[in-house]
Amino acid sequence: MIKRLKNILLVAVLFSACTVPQKYQKNKPFVFKNTIELNGGKFSKDERSSLKQKMYTLLNDSAKAVLKDYVFIYHTLESPAVYDSSYAAISAKNMKNTLLHLGYYQAKSNFTADTQNKQAFVVRKWLPRVEKQQRVFVKYTLNAGNPTLIDTFSYKLKVPELQELAIKTRKESLIEEDKPVTKANVLGEISRLVELYRNNGYYKFTSDELRMRGDTTIAALTNVSDDPFETIRLLEEANSKRDSPTVKLALVVNPESDSSKLMKYYIDNIYIYPDYTGDINTANNKYIQDTLRNASIVRYHNKIVKNKFLLSNLFLKRRPISTGRLQPDTQQFFQDRCMAKCECANGGTQRQYRQTRYDCTTGTRKKIWL
Repeated sequence: MIKRLKNILLVAVLFSACTVPQKYQKNKPFVFKNTIELNGGKFSKDERSSLKQKMYTLLNDSAKAVLKDYVFIYHTLESPAVYDSSYAAISAKNMKNTLLHLGYYQAKSNFTADTQNKQAFVVRKWLPRVEKQQRVFVKYTLNAGNPTLIDTFSYKLKVPELQELAIKTRKESLIEEDKPVTKANVLGEISRLVELYRNNGYYKFTSDELRMRGDTTIAALTNVSDDPFETIRLLEEANSKRDSPTVKLALVVNPESDSSKLMKYYIDNIYIYPDYTGDINTANNKYIQDTLRNASIVRYHNKIVKNKFLLSNLFLKRRPISTGRLQPDTQQFFQDRCMAKCECANGGTQRQYRQTRYDCTTGTRKKIWL
């Protein structure tokens, strides 16, 4: 009994170490296995493991080796791709770009391919046979080097109010000094400022209006000294800078920006149409017009809403346009509470349902049919 169990265990171990290629192109080298080696970089053990797993997802589809497991002991390589060094080069470039986006601007990547010929037992068209397989083992080597750290970060925006808003919210910035400069943080900081400016009246402001500038100039190499010992000191300083690269970052306004996108927009007149239905014939009729205390204008055909009610629930005021905060509050309020009926855009029969809505005429809640 024990001997039989040993034999079963031995067979299982042999199968677990075996990978069987299936549906490969005959007499052509195919990708059998990919390995990735990540050297250097200031990564924790978990970060390095996670990054290596991510690198495998960056392999070009024509450079992948897709394995399937059966009962954890039998592995098959389904339809392996014919090896092409150009696809391997694309994969290596993708991995390098990922390291660049993480702040490793001195990263390097390369790959080597080792072709091994093996006689293997295969079944083609239900007939067993022995074929020669050209298995390619591709190894990707990544040297991350040292990350480029942020030496200083500043705002240099030519519009005074944009500069002031950026400085006031500096504590919310995603760019931190003495931290690696990453693509995600740079794009995140630009998005943060775009939202900030749009919420303060710069209605047409977009991410295209901002640019991140970097200066990696080593000042030591630009100085000229007659003292030979001073020259040696400067060269040593330059070498240390290369070993611990830093960058000075500055966020600036794109010189090619459209001037209209740098203008501040203000809300002028506010018009309210309480009984608006979308009916063209009704819309052409002459409106009755009232002016509220805040200079908002109410236009209506039938008096279904009290002006006092509209005034107390109108959040929009004559001020710089703010996108994403005040306007939806007002819009959502009137949509949820003050609409007495809705009409289908396609002119079909509207669906009727009962909800608790706010009665704009009496200022109370009641169940109504729409």
